[in-house]
Amino acid sequence: MFFLHVQKCGGTSIKRALQNGFPTDRRRDESFDLDAAASTRVAHKLDMDNFAFRDQLLAYELSSAYPRLVMGHFRYTHAMHAEFLDEFEFVTVLRDPVERFLSAYFYDRYKDREYGRIEDSLENFLLKDGVPTLRARVHAEKYAAIFRGDGDNRPRSATDHDIAASIENLKRFALVGILDDLNPFVDRLQEWSDRDIEIPRLNTSPASATNRDELTPELLDVVHEICAPAQAIYQAVREHVSN
Repeated sequence: MFFLHVQKCGGTSIKRALQNGFPTDRRRDESFDLDAAASTRVAHKLDMDNFAFRDQLLAYELSSAYPRLVMGHFRYTHAMHAEFLDEFEFVTVLRDPVERFLSAYFYDRYKDREYGRIEDSLENFLLKDGVPTLRARVHAEKYAAIFRGDGDNRPRSATDHDIAASIENLKRFALVGILDDLNPFVDRLQEWSDRDIEIPRLNTSPASATNRDELTPELLDVVHEICAPAQAIYQAVREHVSN
């Protein structure tokens, strides 16, 4: 199984559940979980794009004789899917894009670790001279960057083609969970593993309710605007999953 972990979609909790519930052979290490901070440091030292480096690492892990469970913040590519479709079940979980964006921002703003920390206020993160920043758009359009499949490393705003490609690629996954309705996802995992799967609550946000006071109605409107491409992907896949 390959679990593609999208940031702030419950992935840390789901990975723990998979590790506890997935049949493994104790005589050897049969799971691999990407260390995102370490992979980012190595990519920087090698002067490589972060995703491009992770593509190579993922190809190695999926090609190895041992890991039966590969997990982490990777991306989908057509080449990877074509190569390993018959050997691995591709699995992921999505969350409402506005909720995911806000959860990711407040988590990165108030976490203790330096890796990936955001220092800017929500307003400064979202806007410059009244226009949404590229950095905010990249965060908001994460689904397109991860699932469009073309392996392009350049930060860019999602096109209609990117949205359509992401939807079709997600439909190729063996299983896609929806965070606010995980029961069908868990039921399917239990069928595969023939074990009970319990999902703990892990990696909760360090931000308090007071920290979210800076989310004004005007800023929330901006978040909805920049999350529109991801929302189109999410709604289409959610409808597909429900059917």
